[in-house]
Amino acid sequence: MVFLCLAVGVFSLLIWAKLRVVTGIPRSAYAEPENPKTLRVTPAKSEVTTPE
Repeated sequence: MVFLCLAVGVFSLLIWAKLRVVTGIPRSAYAEPENPKTLRVTPAKSEVTTPE
């Protein structure tokens, strides 16, 4: 059973590596950049409590 899991893992890594080499499109090409004019920045609320 361990050998089967190991073989499947190695096989999936080989397929992943081949797809990484063959496809020339980087992951960032699929991301849609947000419009900087519509971004709203809100400060983080940090509540620090100290033991008394």
